[in-house]
Amino acid sequence: MSIDPRTWSTTLPPEATEAVIQLIGATLMACLRKVHGMASDGLALRSSALQKLAEFAALRYPPKLLWSACTTMGVATRDTIWFRVREKIPQAYA
Repeated sequence: MSIDPRTWSTTLPPEATEAVIQLIGATLMACLRKVHGMASDGLALRSSALQKLAEFAALRYPPKLLWSACTTMGVATRDTIWFRVREKIPQAYA
């Protein structure tokens, strides 16, 4: 997953390298994969994914990155719940 460094201009220092940005995206994806693996059913997955995204939103991860991660999870797992979770990302900031 490629991350556009321009979207991080307000949260990362200017000297952040592409490797650091990729590490941040990889951390998010690893957490979402774990959420997917640990969920017992669709309702638990939806609830847990929204909670995890809220945590990353509180850390000021860009909404575009969260949206892209949900899309990637939906395609990789073929689980449509990720696409429904993706639609709720703005509420994760509330």
